Amino acid sequence: GFHPSLRPSVSEAAGLRAVFAALLVWALTPGMAGALSDAAAKDMEKAMELRVAKKYDEAAAILRGLAGRSAADPETRSEALYQQGLTLQESGRLAEALDLFDSVVREYPGQPSAPYAQLAWSLGQARSGPSDKAMAGLDVLMARYPRFGAAGLLAMGDLQEQAVKGNLQVPGQ
Repeated sequence: GFHPSLRPSVSEAAGLRAVFAALLVWALTPGMAGALSDAAAKDMEKAMELRVAKKYDEAAAILRGLAGRSAADPETRSEALYQQGLTLQESGRLAEALDLFDSVVREYPGQPSAPYAQLAWSLGQARSGPSDKAMAGLDVLMARYPRFGAAGLLAMGDLQEQAVKGNLQVPGQ
């Protein structure tokens, strides 16, 4: 087993299982790698390196710039916005991250990053308050992006389990 200090919390475990399921879908789906221009790919790579180094403001600035320069390229712009959201979320700026995830889903629903943004939005909602928004977001994920059904079902099951254990607020309980 894990040392207790390394064991993920219930909400982290739920998120990890849902992300793992989404990554399985991603592994079986053509992704962004071939879609980015060389300059955009270099910006994305640099931002990811900075994010791993926990230099969130620098990473977010690169991604914000990439999104701004990519207005005519919806796939690159949506990916940059999604990655910026992940960066902000990791830095503890959840409200800003949720806004970016929502923007990706609303403005670019057909782009490859949209289902990931929907999943991230739903899991972020679960962290920020009552789980009704999170559950509704997972319903949208499964309805709009059927290939992500496994990720949605895993996340829903985990959120329901957390609610039963008292770790989440559920409307009507």
